[in-house]
Amino acid sequence: MYNGGCRQNEVNFLFCCSPVFFINTMTVMLFLYGFLRRLCKSGMLHT
Repeated sequence: MYNGGCRQNEVNFLFCCSPVFFINTMTVMLFLYGFLRRLCKSGMLHT
């Protein structure tokens, strides 16, 4: 993610420069990470 690509169009601005989108993405990633760790600890997934 670099600032130059964010000025091309509104879509790139929303996906690249929006702090709200970034925070939402990080929240989803952390939730999925914790969910997968929980599955691994319960023995449903073999890693």
